[in-house]
Amino acid sequence: MKTCISVQCCSAGAEMSKLFQFPSSKASMFLAAYNSTPENGKVGVILWREESGLERNMSLSKNGAQIRVNDQGFYLVFVQASFRVPNVNRENLWLKLVVHYPESHNQYSAVFTTHVGTQSSDEIDVVLNKPVLVWLRPGNYLTVLTHPFDLVERESNPSSTFLTVFKYSD
Repeated sequence: MKTCISVQCCSAGAEMSKLFQFPSSKASMFLAAYNSTPENGKVGVILWREESGLERNMSLSKNGAQIRVNDQGFYLVFVQASFRVPNVNRENLWLKLVVHYPESHNQYSAVFTTHVGTQSSDEIDVVLNKPVLVWLRPGNYLTVLTHPFDLVERESNPSSTFLTVFKYSD
């Protein structure tokens, strides 16, 4: 089996978790979505669980919604959501990364798509993902919103909806 040493060679959440098996002085974390319910209608905050057991200089809130950093710097965030979409509907899908500061919050990055059903099968998987380089300080935290939340895959093995964060530089 090939050892994954860069984000480009990793195509699945299971392979991404291997990145965290090697020691590093930089902050890092690998999270997978777990079963949760939407806050309001079809929009929901994804709740996460730590997958590698090797988080460094970062923390996940007790409710699993907030990813916090301990050191300031540039962080590379890669987030992916897999949607199980009924293949007979037209469905607007989106994935948003929100950065929360002590004084405000900012929907920092988003990816959108519209799936139009073809009726060739009952369901289809649609994957949205986004890499983002963001400046964070202690006290800042990240959350991820999706729409429609009820269609997000939250299976634990393999993890098709996941988030990984690396401290890129100071």
